[in-house]
Amino acid sequence: MRLILVRHGEAYAGFHGPIAGPTGCQGLTPEGRRQAEALRDHLAASGEVRADVLMASVLPRAIETATIIAPGLGLELSVTDCDLCEVHTGEADGTDWSEYNERYGSFDMEAEPDRRFAPGGDSWNSFHERVRDVLDRLAREHADETVVAVCHAGVIIASMRLLLGIVDPSTSAHLQPTNTSLTVWEHQEEADRWLLHGYNDAGHLFERPSEDDEFSPDAARAAEARDELGSWVGDFLRSPGSDNELLAQQLRKDLRYWVGPIRVRLDQLHRLAGPSGHPVLETVDEDDWRDDVDDLRRAIESGAEPTPVIASYRDGQIVLEDGNHRVEAARRAGEEDAWTVVGFEDASARDRFLAEAQN
Repeated sequence: MRLILVRHGEAYAGFHGPIAGPTGCQGLTPEGRRQAEALRDHLAASGEVRADVLMASVLPRAIETATIIAPGLGLELSVTDCDLCEVHTGEADGTDWSEYNERYGSFDMEAEPDRRFAPGGDSWNSFHERVRDVLDRLAREHADETVVAVCHAGVIIASMRLLLGIVDPSTSAHLQPTNTSLTVWEHQEEADRWLLHGYNDAGHLFERPSEDDEFSPDAARAAEARDELGSWVGDFLRSPGSDNELLAQQLRKDLRYWVGPIRVRLDQLHRLAGPSGHPVLETVDEDDWRDDVDDLRRAIESGAEPTPVIASYRDGQIVLEDGNHRVEAARRAGEEDAWTVVGFEDASARDRFLAEAQN
């Protein structure tokens, strides 16, 4: 059994404002959502995690994170488990931190390990017992599976203490998992032993994509996996790479269904302008193209993959909407086809197109 513990994204939770149990938790901040989206995109593009089950604690910040990353795993959030929660706050849930000391008295959980956070809540010892129990239970219930569990810093730190045998945390180095980081454990059933494969992997947060990466064929595939290909097309058309807000608005109005990126033969793309012998409305001489067409040609010859061209499917034809220069550069580089994202007015047209493409 492989267990991947994911810390939730940055949340409205901490030592100010409402104590963030099930009631007090207000979910992710905008930055927390961006962190979860970065993890989702990384999972979709890399394919490095092939999970069987996606679960989360019952706290809103964990559920929201799991829901965001689910498309990157090709799964839906199927289980919420209270045993994956941070320290249970009991009746203090929702109380403002500024009132906590007056109501319940200040204390150090490590120094008073059997004292509960509040009536109905966890103590230090009961929290660690709960984490131990959930680890054992997941190992039993999901043998030979890969489980992604979106949880909390306390749960991840407790797993390290428990499974690595850290007896006195006050004398050890402190751990602080990053938001949306991955900690990977493997349970070996025969030996009943846990192996740590990775701790606090947050590399996806530092993958700040360039515009080329953001609008690459891989990025389009990731958008399709999230069912967000239409939004991806709009984002590209509004970006400096296209700078065509009017076209973005028009395609959003006209085309509701998107497919791609797929390879489409250049001679099947109906273009506004291009060389003779191709399906074009206006013939353009070789010398009349912008210099950057040859720059892009050289990049393609060196192995670069430009942004997929944008097309629509109208009256049985694939009509190029954006990417005429990219198509011309591909033609000059000797390519016979190009990555294409195709939009459709209705689902029946899309289905006919896909059926024809398979024949």
